[in-house]
Amino acid sequence: MQYWKFTDEHIKKDDIGNPVLSTEGQPIKEQVRLERPRVFYASVFNAEQVDNLPELIFKAPDWDPLERAEHILQASNAVIRHGEADRAFYRPSTDSIHLPHKNQFPTPDRYYATALHELGHWTGHELRPKP
Repeated sequence: MQYWKFTDEHIKKDDIGNPVLSTEGQPIKEQVRLERPRVFYASVFNAEQVDNLPELIFKAPDWDPLERAEHILQASNAVIRHGEADRAFYRPSTDSIHLPHKNQFPTPDRYYATALHELGHWTGHELRPKP
């Protein structure tokens, strides 16, 4: 596995090099963008390959994933057009999501996975507020 680090945390310093303190007297930390990102590597294992781990039991959600996905799409107010093409894409020039008809997907979860993927692109449009 590889992890890329793009920022580092430093204690903020004043003009003479002393730590800047919060109202609680703690050093204030700030994020600094690294000139060159750092990469870290780690070996990982599937839990089934590790001895003496308790069995991981997954509890089924108490909500319907497809219903939740539909709610997310509706609440976004994104323009979603179906059936204009046999492929899925987001078009920034019209700020619209284009999907095949729902019945062209092999399963409902594949439709929602694709639709939510395109919604992710939609959230990056220049008109959307940035955090």
